[in-house]
Amino acid sequence: MSTRFKVILLLSAVGLSVAGIARTQEPARAPSPEAGNDEAAIRQHLRGFVAAFNRGDARALAALYSEDGEAVDSEGETIQGRAALEAHYAERFAATTGQKLDAAIESLKFLAPGVAREIGTTHLIASDGKPEPAARYSAILVKRDGAWLLASVREAAEHTLSAHDHLKELEWLVGDWVEESSDSVVITSVAWTPDQSFLRRTYEVRISGKAEVSGFQIIGWDPLTNQFKSWLFDS
Repeated sequence: MSTRFKVILLLSAVGLSVAGIARTQEPARAPSPEAGNDEAAIRQHLRGFVAAFNRGDARALAALYSEDGEAVDSEGETIQGRAALEAHYAERFAATTGQKLDAAIESLKFLAPGVAREIGTTHLIASDGKPEPAARYSAILVKRDGAWLLASVREAAEHTLSAHDHLKELEWLVGDWVEESSDSVVITSVAWTPDQSFLRRTYEVRISGKAEVSGFQIIGWDPLTNQFKSWLFDS
């Protein structure tokens, strides 16, 4: 196997170039039937969430999250895990009887197989029929045993989300990563830029102890296309 081919395989194996990021000049691809089915399932998931909320069913709401799912409100308060989420919703319904919810998806993108990002708006209506200010939310969903579940939901007051707000969904990439094989290693490091508007990824590929390829990647948010975008520079 040539050195160049081994390098390509190693870079593919790392899996840190963020599946789903738009590449400059990459032609659009027709969605697969499976993607269409997944999109329909996610939209049905939201309808189920709204229905469970409107009937005050805390257990059904919690079941729509993954086992370790989380919800983060606009103040930064975090509720982690199904049991805690069920208790939170039960307490909320007891304190605000008759409150109704409406929600709509603004954008839905698949970041990787079995991982999707959903952005939308919610509207709460008080028991007296008076609507409350609209809010935005951003959610990461994961597919578990054929069902889509909420892994993380973040709420925000109605405003235009900043680049940093959008990139928070990729914050799990931050840190140092190593991918090894019998004679090769890929070392990757991801960190925020000083203003936290971009993520910067650096990497180096070593084969038999010798550096073969190195480079860096900038990951950002494009407000014109409403999607992630990246720029990759290598040696």
